[in-house]
Amino acid sequence: KNMNPPAFKLILSKVLPTLPIRVARVCIINPPWIIGKVVMPIVLAFVSKKIKSRIQIFHGPKGIAPSGVHGFVPPSSIPEELGGEWHFDFDKWLASADAA
Repeated sequence: KNMNPPAFKLILSKVLPTLPIRVARVCIINPPWIIGKVVMPIVLAFVSKKIKSRIQIFHGPKGIAPSGVHGFVPPSSIPEELGGEWHFDFDKWLASADAA
């Protein structure tokens, strides 16, 4: 409601570049249609060419990472449920989070 396009562009152009992080690449695998077809085109309209070149959106069969993603992400870093080799043990993670 209070976020008009000039304000959104100001945030993307002035605030984000000053954050003390550097992102080499963002890979979005099988996003919901609202993200891939509506949200991302709007966001990409406000970011620089440099940032656009770092964002990759991959579409493939439901539940499987497209083969093109393997050029950017090693299979050992892709979750098993997307066809990769990485196993996430939720119970172990939850236990470590509770201990902290």
